[in-house]
Amino acid sequence: MRLTLQPWANIVRGRLRKDAAPPLESVATRTWEIAPAEQATIPRGFCLPGQLERVRATIFSARDPFPEMYGGVPTIHGATRALLLENAWIIDGVVYARGAAHHLRPRTRRLPHVTVDVEIDSGALYGSPGGNVYFGSWLMDDCCTYALAETDGVPVDTARPISDHARDYERWLEMRPARIRRAFVRKLVVYDDLGQNGHKARRWAAMREKLAPRFVAPPHPGVFILRGTSGQRRVFRGERELADRLAQTRGLRVIDPIALDLEAVMRACAGAKMIVGVEGSGLLHGMLWLEPAGACVVLQPPNRYCALMKHLADRDGRFYACVVGREVGQDTEVDTDEVERTIDLLPSSSRG
Repeated sequence: MRLTLQPWANIVRGRLRKDAAPPLESVATRTWEIAPAEQATIPRGFCLPGQLERVRATIFSARDPFPEMYGGVPTIHGATRALLLENAWIIDGVVYARGAAHHLRPRTRRLPHVTVDVEIDSGALYGSPGGNVYFGSWLMDDCCTYALAETDGVPVDTARPISDHARDYERWLEMRPARIRRAFVRKLVVYDDLGQNGHKARRWAAMREKLAPRFVAPPHPGVFILRGTSGQRRVFRGERELADRLAQTRGLRVIDPIALDLEAVMRACAGAKMIVGVEGSGLLHGMLWLEPAGACVVLQPPNRYCALMKHLADRDGRFYACVVGREVGQDTEVDTDEVERTIDLLPSSSRG
């Protein structure tokens, strides 16, 4: 039985010395670049005048939403890189190696284990901190990184509950990960794969191509993906009424992914020219299937504006539009006419 005191040393360092453990890259045996960074010009987004002035706070990005929506400004899509760790430990959601530590998720135990129950000669960590928390990050980031990991060793991620939707994606994408609670890995490859470069775009497209024979569908006007009260609280008052109106005026299909199995969700989304819904992970089902020259219309809370869907749309050559709501107590409310007028701003190719 192998034993390590690195989890305890990390706790002591944090409590007594008040400093963070060094990053994994500082103790890597080797680092290399899989795909280079790329320069690009941000394309414009679509929104009505005065919408962005409602934004009070952003999440997952400190970037000002104004330049991203107005477009025409340069940006850098980060490189995809990898590093090799020797004699690494994955214990309760944390990777340890030679005094360095990387948290994929919060520990489930106050007092960490010091022994492992699995030993792996060569592993490749495809899971990310975001993917360990958010389904959308798992789908758009971790599933893309899996394509790298399966060529570099045993694809590994943390052991945690996963949804039925995630299990079906894994089955259809032929993903066979090892989910680790406590393991010693003699050689572990870790990736930095968050940049939206062309290499990652091609891996995302390959996921869609692998699923396509199962869900053959002609193009159709689009899908309104309901959020309801699922996930972290982002309740939009009148969401269902808005969806029903767009079903009548725009021909959108209305789906509640929480109430449907993945096959039903995929059949509704395949062939969509437009995706509409409250910002959140559920929209990623539709983004995976969005037709070329299609558009996503994202309903944004003013206190939690998130640009990740725009980054994905920009990378893949799709159009992006947003409607920023107004706070009503703890909830958000959007004006139905503003949504309709925003859709009218989009190129005709994405409006059926």
